Amino acid sequence: MKASELVCKHGILPQDFLSSISGVGDFEHVRAGAIQIELFGRPCREISVNDLIAAKLALGRDKDLLAARELQAIAEGMRKR
Repeated sequence: MKASELVCKHGILPQDFLSSISGVGDFEHVRAGAIQIELFGRPCREISVNDLIAAKLALGRDKDLLAARELQAIAEGMRKR
C-alpha cells in the first residue's frame, strides 16, 4: 500500500481513501465529479461512473478492462433513460 492510500475494512463494506487515482487525477478533480448517494441513511460521495471507467482503463489489468467494459454498458444504459 502506498503512503497516499488508506483502506478501512470495518463494517460490511471496505472503503478506499486515495489522494489521487491513476487515469483520473487528484482528490479535487475526483471530488468535483463525484455523485452524492445515500448509504445506510447517511450522505456519501462516490466517484462518478466516467471517472471509475477512466481509472479501470488506466490500470490496464484484464479484470479492470473487463470491469471498464461492463461499466461503459451501464453508463450507456443510464444515458438512454
